[in-house]
Amino acid sequence: TLSTSSFSVVPSSYEVKASSVNYTISFNVGNAIGTGGSIVLGVPSLIVANIASLSNNCFAATGTGVLALTSCTVVENTTAGMYYFTFANALDSGGIAAGTLVQLRVANIFTNPSSTAPVSSFSIATYSPSKFII
Repeated sequence: TLSTSSFSVVPSSYEVKASSVNYTISFNVGNAIGTGGSIVLGVPSLIVANIASLSNNCFAATGTGVLALTSCTVVENTTAGMYYFTFANALDSGGIAAGTLVQLRVANIFTNPSSTAPVSSFSIATYSPSKFII
């Protein structure tokens, strides 16, 4: 469970068609995520991702910690018009307690949309170690 008031998306550039853009997402988890759980970040595909360049471009932090390099995987779902980035290894060090601030960043792989028209929403889903949605 997430509170929309605690969810933010911040790009490194707001410029139309800017390339090599970072997107940083911050939110507070509503329920604890155990060790081995995962977080799936959905990014609208109008924000084009060069998914072949994903290696070494995923970062995560909890609390007020510094964003650190982590691994993530990505799947493009053309039907949904979304890229889904899965962060699993970020939770290998003991899970995340309820109420904890989480920051995720995917760096240098995005190109902003070609206009200032609104795009669909970003999404976040959290999963237990048994792969059940929390």
